[in-house]
Amino acid sequence: MKTGNMKHKILHALKGESGMSSMEAVVVVSIVIVLVTALMYFGDADKEFMAGGVRRASHVGWE
Repeated sequence: MKTGNMKHKILHALKGESGMSSMEAVVVVSIVIVLVTALMYFGDADKEFMAGGVRRASHVGWE
């Protein structure tokens, strides 16, 4: 499945158009929730690492 198709399906589902069945909408919504949760979880785990990387990058940028 192409990402473009997925985006169209999600947009249609959000607009409430009959582009996808309710079952597909439920599946897409659960996938999105799982992805967001995973990103938040990994974001918390990597916060120190990311902050260090940002500090280094901005330090280099200012010199």
